[in-house]
This record gives sequence, C-alpha cells and structure tokens, in this order.
Amino acid sequence: MIGLDSPDENAKYSYQKGSELVGTNAGTYTATAVLADTANYEWAESDNDGDGAVTISWNIAKRPVIETSITEAFKKTFVMTEL
Repeated sequence: MIGLDSPDENAKYSYQKGSELVGTNAGTYTATAVLADTANYEWAESDNDGDGAVTISWNIAKRPVIETSITEAFKKTFVMTEL
C-alpha cells in the first residue's frame, strides 16, 4: 500500500475524517488536512477561504504492462504417473 504519512503527536494539523490516506490501486486519492489552531496558524498556500483546511490530491500511477514470452528452449513437458 502507498499513502500519506500520519502526522506525529506534535503536529499542528490532522487529517479530516474520510480522507483517503492509503491506496492500493492506480488512481487519484484526496485527503483534507485541517489546522488544529486556526487562530494562531495558517497554511502558507492553498487555503483560499481561510478555514484552516487544505485539500491534498495524490495519485498512484498505472504501472506499464510488460509482456514476456517463454521461448521454446524453456518449455518442458511434464508427465504425471500414478504412484
């Protein structure tokens, strides 16, 4: 799994309930970080309405498919017999 690190115990923010902090499939995920003390702190950017919350979008890219083939030299025939 890939995802965002949880804030440590001294962090000045937390993630809003419902934020997508981990993912396993390719795609875009969204988390909302909220300041614990909006009276004394503000985000340096991305908090357009001043509510102390910023949206973080992150993604897991699709991995390219690599096709392989087994050449005749590596193919073997197995015969099963009863014991």
